[in-house]
Amino acid sequence: MQVANESLVLLENKNNTLPLNLASLKKIALIGPNADNIYNQLGDYTGPQDTTSVTTIKMAFEQYKIPYLYAKGCGIKDTSKAGFAQAIEIAKQSDVIVLCVGGSSSRYETIEYENTGAAKVNAKSVSDITSGEGFDRSSLQLAGVQMDLFKELKKLNKPIVVVLINGRPLILTDIQSECDAMLECFYPGAMGGRSIVSTLVGENNPSGHLPISFPKSEGQIPCYYNTKRVGNRSAYLEGEHKPLYCFGYGLSYTEFQYQNFEVSSDTKTARVTVSNTGNYDGKALVQLYIRKKYSRFAMNEKDLCAFEKINLKKGESKTIELTISDEFFKEFNADASEEFEIPGEYELILASDSQTIISSTTIVHK
Repeated sequence: MQVANESLVLLENKNNTLPLNLASLKKIALIGPNADNIYNQLGDYTGPQDTTSVTTIKMAFEQYKIPYLYAKGCGIKDTSKAGFAQAIEIAKQSDVIVLCVGGSSSRYETIEYENTGAAKVNAKSVSDITSGEGFDRSSLQLAGVQMDLFKELKKLNKPIVVVLINGRPLILTDIQSECDAMLECFYPGAMGGRSIVSTLVGENNPSGHLPISFPKSEGQIPCYYNTKRVGNRSAYLEGEHKPLYCFGYGLSYTEFQYQNFEVSSDTKTARVTVSNTGNYDGKALVQLYIRKKYSRFAMNEKDLCAFEKINLKKGESKTIELTISDEFFKEFNADASEEFEIPGEYELILASDSQTIISSTTIVHK
């Protein structure tokens, strides 16, 4: 469960919607195609599972004895809206909506096998797959009528917590502007349901950070933080160049403060004091990026060169030291036959994600 806890990424938390205050909530509406699906939590090429070995979000609601009403609402790819009425009805009876949407990589939920043991792939077994081998997409919007379900629930003016279970970045621009909180879970595994619910109720403080960037639209693809430093990349004609959520991004229920950032040119180490100034115990992910001032070749805008996650009690401070590998001061020659060090100036950037600079300094590598 610890692995799942560490991987969950809090993308939005407007007005401190999370963690949920169960004492003040009479009923929670649990809705969506990924609220009670064992295989959708497990990812691509997961074999047949014993149903007792995986905990879904709905199962975890039961384990935590949370008062709730449940409706699937719709499928991942199915365009039927037959389940909307039930979902809307239970949402009307509830104080807050937890909407579990996203995608699926599961191809074995209703699997049959050949005599050789090879898996048969049939229309029924692959009907909800949106990610995985052989399932490329031309759109990164939520598949099927999931977005329509979100819009209908939004009309009720109830707080909506969106829980995402998916295998690739999605276009979340419209959801981001309308939801009250959003938790990215990717494929959280067998204990994912319990981990998600423990996070929703504040038992686990989310500490995951995005290993990829989420674009605002498909036109931003390819979308990654360490692009080559060429020309003016500040904006498109239709808007700014920045992704919706960048590499390294992730919120917490608490707040962190960074002080006394120092870097040694001689030892290639950085020191910083991190303090938990919020109201919850939590884990801070300290990120250090490097940016070359000069190169004979096209340079990356920046590269993550060191990071460390530290656990801090409420009010606690720790000083940590990060070491920068010699590899970040080296380049290959033009035919990649020899590697050599590049002396000169390097900018080191202390950041909370690949776009949010806390402090920076320049060192000289001799």
